[in-house]
Amino acid sequence: MKIIPAIDILDGMCVRLLKGDYQQATFYPVSPLVYAQKLADAGMEHLHLVDLEGARSSHFTAYDLLQDLANGTTLKIDVGGGVRTLEVIEKVLDKGASQINLGSVAQQQPEKVVEWANQVQKETIIVGADVREGLVATHGWLAESNTRVEELIAFYVSNGFEYFTVTDISKDGTLKGPAIQLYKDILQQFPDIKLVASGGVSSLSDLDVLAETGCFGAIVGKALFEGHIPLPELGLWQTKNN
Repeated sequence: MKIIPAIDILDGMCVRLLKGDYQQATFYPVSPLVYAQKLADAGMEHLHLVDLEGARSSHFTAYDLLQDLANGTTLKIDVGGGVRTLEVIEKVLDKGASQINLGSVAQQQPEKVVEWANQVQKETIIVGADVREGLVATHGWLAESNTRVEELIAFYVSNGFEYFTVTDISKDGTLKGPAIQLYKDILQQFPDIKLVASGGVSSLSDLDVLAETGCFGAIVGKALFEGHIPLPELGLWQTKNN
């Protein structure tokens, strides 16, 4: 299972939200580039970069940071937050992203996303589903939809998509463990997808359970920033389980 450390950006700073609430943001006094370099030095291979202001405003803004991270580290970067047009997808890829997480637009304009995926390499697109009580949320988790996560995944699987990131909003930033049953249910229904779990990871034992569940990857955010999972130990876990 791939370990994917997360850097969420707000006002140019590393931040973690509690359950997607912008009013409950914890800022961390570390440069995103310095932090990313530490991740790479510890043996991490991947990075999940989220432009929270972009998610809220529907306009991705972190182009310069993305380019700095791509040029300054060896990390494979997947990017999300306000990426909602083909033009932005192409620009983000040009700035150094390996993959794009499409969240709100994947729920609201699925036919468009299928069209875009046919114009770029399809494996560069990750369908992101932020879930609250089984329903997909959009616009930085500020808006609800009537779409169930299984419906969203089924549509994209039928159109040849493989990569999915599913975040349980109720778990995100809580350090109370991931939504194991949610991921079990999804993988039972869609056993061939590459599912990345996001939200609630607090320990290496959480990662053990996600790996046993069959997840392709796991995003680790707050647990790293606050030392619940020491970075050297995470590097060893990744080496052992990769």
